Amino acid sequence: MRKGVKNIKRRENADAKDIKQILPDRFRKNLKLIIIFSIIGIILSLYLTYQHYKEGKDAFCQALGGGCDIVNKSTYSELGGLLTLFGIDINFPFPVAIVGLLGFIFNLVVAMILRKETEFGIKNKASLLKVMFAANLLGLIFAIFVTYVEYGILGVPCYYCDASKVSHTIIFIISAINLKYLKN
Repeated sequence: MRKGVKNIKRRENADAKDIKQILPDRFRKNLKLIIIFSIIGIILSLYLTYQHYKEGKDAFCQALGGGCDIVNKSTYSELGGLLTLFGIDINFPFPVAIVGLLGFIFNLVVAMILRKETEFGIKNKASLLKVMFAANLLGLIFAIFVTYVEYGILGVPCYYCDASKVSHTIIFIISAINLKYLKN
């Protein structure tokens, strides 16, 4: 019985060393930054979703001269409205802010899984890093598109939206940097 326990502990120690090798300190710090910016993005996305459905205007954004209410309550604040720009006219009242919320939740969960030193498997972690990067690349393309809608079509800034997009851009950059740890 004792031999079995010792073998398990030895295996756990070996796995922990393997994980430490693939998770250098800089990588772990990068994941911590992703967690922080994901939480910021979640808060912003939740607030934007609330503002989307709330009657009235946002005093803070208005005081700064922004058009948060114009952007967040426009036709283009929902996926159905964005699709009309491509000639697709369907009633799909799903707020863009919820798309952002789902993206930030995804990043938070993946970063927490990657930071956890478990027997999740190094190959699985490498796959998660690739999926995280690909998802954030798609998110960045979407963010650029909605920025065009915000400034190019509506012609007003939404500071909460922009802060959310900055958080996402930082997460994208960090996820791209993290890919270099796959080569080590």
